[in-house]
Amino acid sequence: MFRSPPTSGRAHSNIRHGPDSGRDSTPSRSDAISRLPIERPVSCYTTHGRLHPVPPIQGSKIMSNLADRQRQALGQIAEIKRISCAIDHALQHRTPAAVLITSAQQGEGKSLFASALATSMASLGQHRVVLLDLNWYRPAVHHCFGLESNQTMSHILQADIDALVTKSQGQRPDLLLAPTDHRDHAPMNGDVFGTFKHLIERIKQAYDYVIVDSASIFPTNRMMIDPVMLSAMVDGVVLVVQAGFAPRQHVKRACTIMQAAGATMIGVTINQHRPTLAAPS
Repeated sequence: MFRSPPTSGRAHSNIRHGPDSGRDSTPSRSDAISRLPIERPVSCYTTHGRLHPVPPIQGSKIMSNLADRQRQALGQIAEIKRISCAIDHALQHRTPAAVLITSAQQGEGKSLFASALATSMASLGQHRVVLLDLNWYRPAVHHCFGLESNQTMSHILQADIDALVTKSQGQRPDLLLAPTDHRDHAPMNGDVFGTFKHLIERIKQAYDYVIVDSASIFPTNRMMIDPVMLSAMVDGVVLVVQAGFAPRQHVKRACTIMQAAGATMIGVTINQHRPTLAAPS
């Protein structure tokens, strides 16, 4: 445990003398040790009954790291709020509206971005916001909120919206998580396009903003819940690209496919972007 050092350079001890206190007495070993200067407390740990000193933790370094993390977190919050305002402006402030979040490849952080975007919109307290996890191939939204779904696919496709959505406390988005049997293809037989279009339309009747987390464009979704198909059911699409991850040609091809399908592209957001300082001229 870190403790601040004493204000004085020496630790003073009250030495109790015997009855003949007028004479100079030779201090004991413990008294001599107590008079040694203490520059900084030292932590210790034991192994096999032996006591080993641990170098003191530099408090200034810890505070510097905490300050850096705090600045980084505040910067991320400010950036996600700026993006949410840009999306609202692109949609011309009309509600209800559904926004699809996708990426060119898997693992680019779109589920985390969708969760942060929905949380930012809900935190303003001006709109009713719900986050749908329609990435039934690799669902991840439940991990972002520390929840587990307890609904089956058939229940999600047939039940009432109020019974499906997980209500959140405070200024947080409501959630519709992926079903527990999302790997089972049997309930998806039939009119998949009409089923999900009806689902999104029902949810839009109860919420102002519907944020839809979908699968990546590549590889083609094996569950038939393709982001290209979903793009025709929403009001806009945001493509998440992780810096230095997806090849440039894959990102261009993903944008071309979405535009050819008639999707309304709101924009592209770069994840984990680290700007480089220009070299002095």
